Amino acid sequence: MTDHPDEKAGRQDSFNLDECQELERFTLADARMDAIATAFHDPGDYGRFTGAPIALQVIDAIETEDQYEVTLSLRPHDIFVGTPGQEQFFFAKDGRLTHRQVLSIPEEDLVAEEDQIGPLQALGQSEKQRSWIRSRVGLLSIGVLLIVVAGVVVAVIALAVF
Repeated sequence: MTDHPDEKAGRQDSFNLDECQELERFTLADARMDAIATAFHDPGDYGRFTGAPIALQVIDAIETEDQYEVTLSLRPHDIFVGTPGQEQFFFAKDGRLTHRQVLSIPEEDLVAEEDQIGPLQALGQSEKQRSWIRSRVGLLSIGVLLIVVAGVVVAVIALAVF
């Protein structure tokens, strides 16, 4: 049996306004995601790292009475030795980004050249393995040098004979 228009008029569809508002509610999780998306798509001024690929991580997210505050850690995407920077985002409860600020930019540690992390350390090589590799590279360099010197000596002798 089909509904007649006048039967529908007498019946009310029920819905709960609170449920609809809850579905559209902006949450702390939404603020976290929006902070990462904003920093990714519209990066702040990160000093010399501005424009470089940046790795982002939420390090703090709190809900206050009238807003959400999200703090991100940021560092260059490549191997980085130093202190990550931080950027903070403030969202109104309706989801609007109301303010953002770069708290600090990433700072590389200044270490002596021989102490810098190289590919071998990044791959988890032990100090003993790195020492062994350095000694082999040194021996190889000496071997190449000896071959070059021997070639020069042979060339000089050959020129002297003719």
